[in-house]
Amino acid sequence: MSKSKKLLEERKRTLARLAASDVAGLMNRSIEMTLPADRRRVYERICRFYGVDPARLVADKGWLKTVTSHADEMVAVLRQAELNINFSAKDFFATVSATPKYATKFEVMRKAGAPMGNTRDQAEEKMFRYSEGVGVDPATAGTGEKAAALRAEDYGVLAGKNFVGAIRPKYCSLNFPALIDGMGAQWGRSHLVLAEHLKPNMTFIHSDSFDVVGSDKVTTTAGQGFVANYHHMYRLLANMTPSMYEALFDVTTKALPPGETFDTFKKKYALGSTAYIEGHVHAEVYFARDLKKIRVCNGEIVSQEIRKNVRKFEDKYSVAIEYFD
Repeated sequence: MSKSKKLLEERKRTLARLAASDVAGLMNRSIEMTLPADRRRVYERICRFYGVDPARLVADKGWLKTVTSHADEMVAVLRQAELNINFSAKDFFATVSATPKYATKFEVMRKAGAPMGNTRDQAEEKMFRYSEGVGVDPATAGTGEKAAALRAEDYGVLAGKNFVGAIRPKYCSLNFPALIDGMGAQWGRSHLVLAEHLKPNMTFIHSDSFDVVGSDKVTTTAGQGFVANYHHMYRLLANMTPSMYEALFDVTTKALPPGETFDTFKKKYALGSTAYIEGHVHAEVYFARDLKKIRVCNGEIVSQEIRKNVRKFEDKYSVAIEYFD
């Protein structure tokens, strides 16, 4: 490749990284617009959970204060929870990654794990509306918003000539119950623990996104309406299933201690394997920069070669490794 082509490719990748951040920023704006309504839905849900008529929120200022405080406590639990990307150690550490970052499926086109191709593209389009300028209204948007929306469309549309896989989100789960093996242990009990600084540039949805927006009946406008962010997590509380809400309530009130296993937790609250709060990182995730640590399940270290590769990975990327059974 010639020097000029290399420069053009680097420019394209740089603009795509900027576009990924733009998506999160534009989503923040749209989420902010419904905050009062989302908060109200949460307050009413808390009332119903306690068997209290929501009308009391208006009639009783003391009750309103109690409900507001409880909602804030639940949101705080979600904000403080670890971000996990689960995997099987015997697969992840079969070799030592030559790539210094965690890549999206659209970057490496790998087949393992959750659905790829059109299924994933359609789900992400419904949540983030790449081909519709992230849902920005040109009639009311400012110059900067319009430019950001155009970047997202230019680099985010799968069929577009400038598509760059890195613009698409990296998926994780929000481990609010502090499970020893994470909320996505159906993919493997070992997991990456992502750094806290990634949270402000993330979005979230109250369950596996394929479950929420996978149906043809869900429009792109409706799909985007389910997405929350770090600053406004009320949508998660308003939309999560009753079982998930009960689990979060128990964590908030200390009725559920940390350290449970994925299997035990799911059985206790009758939750399916894809019942978790899904997180979307709208930035690149580098092993040496963006990981707090890696937890490795001893049962997934099936050979000395795997154990050796864990140590090599630890040395190569200066990542702390914790082991558990």
